[in-house]
Amino acid sequence: MWMETAQLAPKTREQYKYLLRRINAGISHIPLEKLRADHVQAFIKNLREDGIKNSGNLATSTSIDRFRREADFTQRRLADISGVSIATIAAAIKGKGITVATSKRLCAVLDKPFDTVFTINGNSGKRSDRTIKHHHTVIRAILTSAKKARIIQHNVASEFMEAPKLPRIEARYLSDDEAQLFLKALLNEPDIRIKTALILDLFTGLRRGELCGLSWQDIDFNDGIIHVRRASQYVSGHGIIEVSTKNRTSDRDINVTPFVVSILKKYKA
Repeated sequence: MWMETAQLAPKTREQYKYLLRRINAGISHIPLEKLRADHVQAFIKNLREDGIKNSGNLATSTSIDRFRREADFTQRRLADISGVSIATIAAAIKGKGITVATSKRLCAVLDKPFDTVFTINGNSGKRSDRTIKHHHTVIRAILTSAKKARIIQHNVASEFMEAPKLPRIEARYLSDDEAQLFLKALLNEPDIRIKTALILDLFTGLRRGELCGLSWQDIDFNDGIIHVRRASQYVSGHGIIEVSTKNRTSDRDINVTPFVVSILKKYKA
């Protein structure tokens, strides 16, 4: 009921649907008025345990990218036809595990036997702290809505327990020497699209979605200013969509050097 009325961005809605499958499997048998904090805590604890990362085994492949190229599919085209997100396809190409059901959909589009492309592996990895916190966030949001609707008196996920803690992670970034080497390589990149996108990202630090959401109208060539006003996202089943930036402060103007402006001019030409 909450998903039908919640005001969520398309990408968030897709993620929450995925999380809700596991939440419903774990605690939906408990009536709302009988749900206690210890039920939620036990569910969170279960998510942390080994072997809970997936309900079944995972499929990995070392050859899917070769079969993709042989079929003359781009990753985007394969995603659109199969209904599998491009992020999942990219993960499979890197050799990461994906669900057996998803891998079979890819094999059907590529017209290859499953055993020829994928190998099934058992999985016992733990879920990340961020993924566990996302589960709690969804539970808390649902119970907040239920309390406002006076279906329940208390939100046990926020009033009687603390949210799972996220460990402090130091941001990863390029050193000055690494940035110089990266820029040197980009200057020799023959594809003007790749060159422009990555040089712009290197000099501005734009999020990937913000970078993909730029239009020529957002670029002030005279004053060297990039206006960040929107983002592009890929949502499974919908393709590429345009959304607002992540938050209010994400709408911003960024000054760029004449060098970056010159690269943008070459790309536009």
